[in-house]
Amino acid sequence: MGLNEKIDELLDIIAGIVLKTSGKKTPQAATLWPIPTPQGLIYWQNEWSNKLYNVFKSIDSVGITNEKLREALKFPSKPSQLLWRIDAIKHSNLDKEQKLYVVERLFDCLSIFRKKDVFCKNGNVIWNEEEFKKYKNDLTFLSATEENRQIVNTLNVALWLYAELLYWTNHPFSHSFHGPYKDEENTIIVKEYFDLKPSIWPFSKDLNFNKIEIFEIYKNVELNKDFKFEFFERELITTENFKKNLESFAVKVNGSYIKSIKELEKLRTNLNNVIESAVKFNESLNIQQMIEQHARMWFYIIKPLCDLVNEEWQPPENVKDNIYKKFDHLNQVWEKIKINFKESASLPFEERLEAVKSSFDPRL
Repeated sequence: MGLNEKIDELLDIIAGIVLKTSGKKTPQAATLWPIPTPQGLIYWQNEWSNKLYNVFKSIDSVGITNEKLREALKFPSKPSQLLWRIDAIKHSNLDKEQKLYVVERLFDCLSIFRKKDVFCKNGNVIWNEEEFKKYKNDLTFLSATEENRQIVNTLNVALWLYAELLYWTNHPFSHSFHGPYKDEENTIIVKEYFDLKPSIWPFSKDLNFNKIEIFEIYKNVELNKDFKFEFFERELITTENFKKNLESFAVKVNGSYIKSIKELEKLRTNLNNVIESAVKFNESLNIQQMIEQHARMWFYIIKPLCDLVNEEWQPPENVKDNIYKKFDHLNQVWEKIKINFKESASLPFEERLEAVKSSFDPRL
């Protein structure tokens, strides 16, 4: 599949998500918690896109291997989520050739993990058979009784919520759902939550762990019938039949296996306490502080790439200037964008579809 075909498919996915969640009176893109991403983009998209372009150029010039890139990025959810910001790249001051170079390199990074199936049509398989066996053979599984199932399910929900408190609408920067992996008649799904203590947040230091891996064994379920992986890994799309057929699960925390439900309950208690702190901290930010944190978040995400070539990851000073010195002017731009969102929401579906694709397409 060539770059143009990949971009076309990506735009179809993005447009499907955007139009699915758009209301006629208040488009979701203008109301997302805690700030809409398009609002934040105005203040940092140009600097961020340029940084990403320069970092990829440096990576290419020194010959960083795919293995090193894989180690740095950890999971496909990171490059796939970076591709969600194809609109930031489009609206930057990079020329067309530079924009397409960045997009192609992000697809290259994604293919390191998903190999030939970057769009998850046959699952989100990132381990080969040997890697899967290495992980599974060391696992200690707990039976999915009704009580145990409730505990692991609520832990998953809390981890998902915490990832959203860390990265807002871009929570896949801190989680990845992959599989399916087969073991005889069983289907194994792996849910990994990682980088849970990023330095950009003060509350994360109180969490007792940085990584959790949850291995779930299901019986009598079929890929693309009972469950489906989506491109951005924002969720694992499942049916009630899928959820009911959980047979057992194993949990690994910071490299050590959990051997009892009581250990899981302690983890959940600590996590819930940190979530409370995270909610309070997010609520304490004013709009400019939110935008600054939004910028830091997106620059922090490309820190692993910057580290590979010893480049600074922090937002440049003119991002702060945009937020604090040019806020009123750029906020007027945002108000106009919100009006456009509302007006476009009443257009016929096909026109809205083309409008969304055009707003993300770096080739136009």
